[in-house]
Amino acid sequence: MDELKGVLPALRNMKEFERLLKSDHEYIIYLEVRLSQLKTLVQAAKKADKKVILHVDLIQGLKADMYGIEYLVREIKPDGIVSTRSNVITLAKKTN
Repeated sequence: MDELKGVLPALRNMKEFERLLKSDHEYIIYLEVRLSQLKTLVQAAKKADKKVILHVDLIQGLKADMYGIEYLVREIKPDGIVSTRSNVITLAKKTN
């Protein structure tokens, strides 16, 4: 992953989504997103040439275990993740 510098915009609710897609920022961090919305939101961001970082601890409906991380990597395909739990980061590294 590239070295991240400066302020990164974070998506907290759907009202901010369109604004962030139109912004000049290369990255968007997703916070407090429902699992059912995640794939569509990530695909839309990537279509707008944005890179997506997911805060795994705040995805509603996702259990941050090996199966949850595997789902994110295989189905959602984020550009990176954020977590406050070291075991989640370790799991993510194991799945590349």
